[in-house]
Parts: sequence; C-alpha cells; structure tokens
Amino acid sequence: AVGGTGRGYLAAPATAPLATASSYFVLGDVNGDGSQDLLVRRELAVDVLLNNGTGTFGGSNSSSLATRHVPNSALVLGDFDGDGDLDMAVTRDSSKVSIRLNNGGGVFGSPQDVSVGGRPYTLALADMNADGTLDLVTGNFTGATCTTSVRFNDGTGNFSGTTDEFFSNQANTTFGNVLLGDLDADGDQDVAISNGNTILCQLNDGLGHLTVQSTYLSTLTGANSTALADVDNDGDLDIFALCTPSYSGGPSTMLLGINNGQGSFTPTTFTTRNGGSEMVVGDLDADNDLDILLTGTGNGPAELWLNNGQGSFAKLLDVSPWTTTATWICCIPILLASPIRCA
Repeated sequence: AVGGTGRGYLAAPATAPLATASSYFVLGDVNGDGSQDLLVRRELAVDVLLNNGTGTFGGSNSSSLATRHVPNSALVLGDFDGDGDLDMAVTRDSSKVSIRLNNGGGVFGSPQDVSVGGRPYTLALADMNADGTLDLVTGNFTGATCTTSVRFNDGTGNFSGTTDEFFSNQANTTFGNVLLGDLDADGDQDVAISNGNTILCQLNDGLGHLTVQSTYLSTLTGANSTALADVDNDGDLDIFALCTPSYSGGPSTMLLGINNGQGSFTPTTFTTRNGGSEMVVGDLDADNDLDILLTGTGNGPAELWLNNGQGSFAKLLDVSPWTTTATWICCIPILLASPIRCA
C-alpha cells in the first residue's frame, strides 16, 4: 500500500506478504469492523486476510477457501443477498462462477455454482435489469468466438438466466477487463470489453440484454488494462486502455477513447516509456480531474501522468520501483480510492 501527499507525490510503499502463486486480489470490509480486508486469489484457494485496523493483514481470524485451479481467474465482492455484508463471486472451472455468501463476520459459506459461457475469464457486478440487485457479467474466452454472459440475481444470491452475447474474437486472445457503465446516457449499465487488439462496446436495452456495436474501437496491440472514467469533464464515460505489445520493457501506448455521449468513441493516444501492463486512474493532485498511474516492468519505475482537465496528459514523474515478484501487477489497484468505475 502507498500513501501520498495529495499533490501527485507518493510515499514509500508498505507491503503485505502473500502466498505463492497469488494472482488477483480485492479489498473490502468483509467482517463489518470498518477496515478494508484483503482477499487474495491463488492457485487452489482464496485467502481471506482480515485487517487489524492498522493496515496489517492476517491473524487468527483469517481463513483460506479451497477452489478449483483456474489460471487468471477473477474475484469480486458484492452484497448478493441484501443483508448488508459483502459476499464473494469467483470464476472457476470451464463454465462456472462460484457464489459464497458471507455470514457478516467474514466467514463465507459453501460455494453455489452459476453456469455461464465457456471459460469465464473476467467478471463484474452491476444491476443490469434495474431491479435493485447485483447481477453477474462475465467475459468468456472460447478461442475464435467469445461471449458475454449476464446472469440475473433474484435478491437472495440465486442467479439465473441465459443471456449470452456472441461475438468474434478478432485477435483470438483472452479478455482484459469487463467494464460496466452508462455509455450512451440512457440510464442503464452497458458493457465495454477488451480482447487484446480491440475494445467492443455492448449497449443494454434496460433489461440486461446486450447489443454489440457494429464497430470495434481499435486499441493497437495488447490492451492489458482498461477503465471507464470521465477524462475530459464533459459528464460522460470515456475509455482508458493501456496497450503493451510485450513485457520486455519497451514502450506502451495509452489509448483514450473520448465518448460523444452516445456510446461512440474517438481515439487519441500517447506513448509511455516503461512498458507496464497495469494502470489506475484517479485524482492524484487534487485538481478535480483524473490522472493516470502506470506500472513499470522488471525493476523499472512506475509512471505518473497528470491530466490538464481536458483529457490531455503530461508526465509528472517516475515513482521509485518496487521489488518485482509474481504479484507485481497487483500492487497498483489499491493505490487510489477515487469514486471511479475501474475493472
């Protein structure tokens, strides 16, 4: 974890030890004590590491939940049964998402499996049909053809439905993120999903049924990390995509898709130096616009880019490098707590 000055300068990081082969994590107060706990997805388990209130994680009340081995599986938290605590959803197996309900104290029940499209690779939560409950949205990788699955919550944590949108995987690569937000200003949650060389926007009819836009937003090569946020302060959601062709330390390209307010995007790009694969966006210098923090590769520094308020970015500084391990791309998402939509 890293603190900051509020002007774009970051303090030295603190660390939390993780198990071997940890690949994904989320933060959330799962035991209701007001502190953010850490849930870590690793090869055969999800570790629930409770926060003691001072930023130290673990201890006697922490636990591990056995799961199936699924490389690059996703993990999300949300209140699925309306009881005020955070439940868990984790992708597993060839076509399943496991739901575990929280008892309110950070103890999760037995998994209940929800069937989705083949090989769910990424997962997000939103009220897709405007009934006041959190629904599941997965991006499923099956080779040349991919699907986006929507499964509807009945309010008690039971999910059903068979809404799947098929589309061509032009790059024949796995997904990046599923991003949810109102892209066309009609009051419902739409989907933007990356698959390596493109970002595809899928518009919601208000009932959770998605329609694929006829055009793809080109993202050059290697769209590893994406986000939705209002980059130019015009009131609609724009698309951020960090495009890294390789992890050799060469330059990356940041693509900004500027929304016209109706779900159509005009791309603009700039080149970063350090070739990182992860980013977050948030107001790092307290000037009411969204800036970008990018990881580096190897032991290279992260990069901090500041927004002029109109969607134009200038690099402020390099952030001193962290020690790189198998979890190095997981260090970035916890740095910011701005109210943005970022998957």
